[in-house]
Amino acid sequence: YEVDSDVAASIPQAFHFRKENDIDGGLYYVFPSSATESIQNNDGKSYVKVGVDFPTGDALTSMESFNYEGSEKVLSLIDGWVKEHLPSVGGRIDSYCHPYTMTSDSYFIMDKVADNVAVFSGGSGRAFKFGPLIGDCMTSLLTGEKAPVDLAPFSASRGAVASTPASKKIEEKVLEL
Repeated sequence: YEVDSDVAASIPQAFHFRKENDIDGGLYYVFPSSATESIQNNDGKSYVKVGVDFPTGDALTSMESFNYEGSEKVLSLIDGWVKEHLPSVGGRIDSYCHPYTMTSDSYFIMDKVADNVAVFSGGSGRAFKFGPLIGDCMTSLLTGEKAPVDLAPFSASRGAVASTPASKKIEEKVLEL
């Protein structure tokens, strides 16, 4: 989204949670112009990135079926959110849509699966936001120290993961160790 450079400095990185409604999963994020400085614009404009962090379609059966155009309904939701929460930001200049891996319950997989093997997966395009915490959790799994958060919801053997083909492959590989 385009924004005047003098206004751009006042827009922080932010995550906005609201109640889910129909296709609106409720989590929006903003990356400030300082995160998009590599884009050059000589007419006094900067850019902010605004996106959503919720599933926007059905599970893929193959990459051939993925729609890189994205959903017009979701793009309209984002445009509406920008108008409501960032009124000084201009219009959308472009959009990108990409697939990412996620479990059916939307939680990461973060677990120790053998004495010397810890697994992190299902980062679903948002793991970078939790990088330091994930690092601390993974370290605790390998060192035996107390984790900074309860890791039970991220178990590789929970119902949302245990019956998937990917979990079976992980289990096979661990047994080979």
